[in-house]
Amino acid sequence: MTIENHILEGIQFKQTPNISGLKIVGPRFLILHYTASGNVPGTVDSLTRKGGNKSAHLVIGRDGEVVQLASFDQRAWHCGQSEWKGLESLNGYSIGIEFVNWGDLTEDKDGVFRSWAGTIVPAHEVVNAIHKNETIPRDWQDFTPAQLAKGAEVARAILEAYPSIEEVLGHDDIAPGRKSDPGPAFPMQEFLEDCGWIDAPEPITEFKAMQAHFERSPFGGIDITLADKEGEISERLTVEEARALRDWLTKILPE
Repeated sequence: MTIENHILEGIQFKQTPNISGLKIVGPRFLILHYTASGNVPGTVDSLTRKGGNKSAHLVIGRDGEVVQLASFDQRAWHCGQSEWKGLESLNGYSIGIEFVNWGDLTEDKDGVFRSWAGTIVPAHEVVNAIHKNETIPRDWQDFTPAQLAKGAEVARAILEAYPSIEEVLGHDDIAPGRKSDPGPAFPMQEFLEDCGWIDAPEPITEFKAMQAHFERSPFGGIDITLADKEGEISERLTVEEARALRDWLTKILPE
């Protein structure tokens, strides 16, 4: 996947009118979002509607479909009121990717999960987790393997084309309390590894026997204890961090 003149080659492009006149500075950040919607056509329509107040550079569907709505040098409106390390209004400094996903859900008395719009989300797509900026677990829609794989491919192309990018962040990093996307169902650590932004941990091969104990902390997050014959270590992690560690341990430790 390549980028020419700030456009991803080989994908659908539909220009949104919801952009600012000035060009992006840098860009310095890649910002990840969920759409709080259920499909690509509806999301694209919403983000390209004339007179609208929001847009993004890319939309990635649950089946891996990608649509670009603005060239990567245009200021799309995906951050809103935002701040990071003293820098405000990050629309002028960032590229935004929207993943089609309903976000947080509610469970009715019959055990049916629904989005804010009332759309039913199948139970097998639901993840119960604590957001890193919160202390109480909620239900969230998951992200599909096809969506995450395509997102990582797209992100890798962007990061290679724009070495000025300093960080990959969630909307919930730059607008905490106001925004919760991409949320705890998004596997940020694995995604950053897959797009080449960070290196995957080196496999551990020296453990002869090891136990890992995970327990929800009354103070928020997950208390974890790792022990082998040499001793043990304990740490408190967010639910997202604990899930990533659990998945990694499952992959690298002997059965």
